This record gives sequence, C-alpha cells and structure tokens, in this order.
Amino acid sequence: MKKIAGFLLVILFCLLGCSLFRKNTGPVEEIKKRTPAPRQTTLKFSEKSPYVYLVPRPDGHAFNLYVSRFGEARHLEYELTYKTGTQLQGAIGRFELKGDTVRPEEVLLGTCSKGVCKYDEDVSEGTLTLKFLYKDIREEKIWESDFHFQEIGVRGGKISSKDGKFTLDIPSDSLSQSTFVLTMPLLGLPEPIGKKIEGVPYGVFATPGLKMKNGVVSFLFFSLPENFESLSIFGWGGEKWVEYKTTANLAKKTLSATVGQASIFAVAAP
Repeated sequence: MKKIAGFLLVILFCLLGCSLFRKNTGPVEEIKKRTPAPRQTTLKFSEKSPYVYLVPRPDGHAFNLYVSRFGEARHLEYELTYKTGTQLQGAIGRFELKGDTVRPEEVLLGTCSKGVCKYDEDVSEGTLTLKFLYKDIREEKIWESDFHFQEIGVRGGKISSKDGKFTLDIPSDSLSQSTFVLTMPLLGLPEPIGKKIEGVPYGVFATPGLKMKNGVVSFLFFSLPENFESLSIFGWGGEKWVEYKTTANLAKKTLSATVGQASIFAVAAP
C-alpha cells in the first residue's frame, strides 16, 4: 500500500507541475502572437526614394549624413563601418525624423572623450547601412551602400566608386588644396530627371564642392543596354539636371562625358 500511495503522489505532483507549466507559458505565447517580428523591406533605387548622402568634413575626420524626403518614417538608425589601414572600425547612431528634412548628423571617424579626440587614419572605404523606422513598429525599411573615400591633391587625380562602375578624372591643377572626396551610389535623387534611368546614379561629395575644367565622367556597364549608344550622362547642377554630350565606347562598354563640377551623375535616355 505504501508503494501504491507513493506512486499516486508522484503522479499528482507531475499533474500539478504540468498545470503550472501551462499556466506560466500561456501568457508568453499570447504576447508573442500580439507582437510579431517587424516586417523588413529592402529599399532599392528610385527617383522618389529618400535622398541620402555623406559629405566629408574638410579635415577628413568625420562625415555629415544628410537625409531628406523620408515620407512617413519617424526614426533612422544608421551603422557606418569603414576600413582604416587593414582594420575595420564602425559607428552607430539613431535620430528622429521630422518634417521633410533633418539637420545633418555628424559621424566621427574615431572617438572623443573629455574634449580629446583620437581619429582613425587612412580611411579608404566603407559601408553605410540605414534602417528607417515607422510609427507602426512592425515595419522597417533597410538600405545599404558602399562608399569610396579619397584624398585628391592639387594635381588632380581619379575619383572612383568602390564597385569600379563609375569614375571622375579631375585634371591637374584643378584644386587649390588637398580635398577629401566621397563617392557612393544613391538611393534617391534630389529631383526626378523625368527619363528612364539605366543602372544606379552616383554622387561625388566634397566640402567645399569641386569645380573644375574638363573633368571626365565615365560609367562602365558589364551588360550593355539595348539602347546603349543613344544614352546620355546627366549631372545635377544644384537647381536642375544638365544633359552632357556623351560618347559611347562599345569595346570598353563605357559612356563618358566632359563635366565642369563634381556632382550627382546618372545615365538616362536623352
């Protein structure tokens, strides 16, 4: 009888344990049902997408992050990873989005403590990752772009994108001093061109802006569009788009044009 009573007690404890376990896990399951994981969307280039770009500080120790035309997004999270020598460094941040545009967010290439800053040297390239957050916390939109960071001397030089599809040759003696330049593909444009765009536009950003005589912009296409020889290079002049006289080279798969300033450039049907 003692064995039977002991066995019944074990069964009773097991039943009580299972009951308690179900009671404790039930509310957790309900919470999970009420708060599903955010739905993520990867943003792609569009003339009407958010206009985002990085401008180097004149001393090359920081970037200013500009964001406009972000629609219903309420917050922006960013992550900037960059290569300094053979090492990878990074910076993260979050800020509120209000109105149609926000003040530029300064992203340091280094660290500051008690008024003393230590900057990373030999920064050459990196990646900017953005996450647009909305009032409905279940929605997130993600965008990622690689950038190339270069210092151009008074004798000019070649500015290029990290993927090698875009170059800008600055002629010698175009600059009065050494200038830091950042090149990156874009998510959106300052204003629509109103024409069919081939590929992705690129922006060349510097402080102050680069003005030159006879600079040469080139776009490289790994796969040629059907209307390749009739396409034109367009540049943003600050208030409107300018169409440049464009030369097509079938052998090299490039489109080239002579320009007068570093700006935003795109390829589109004329």
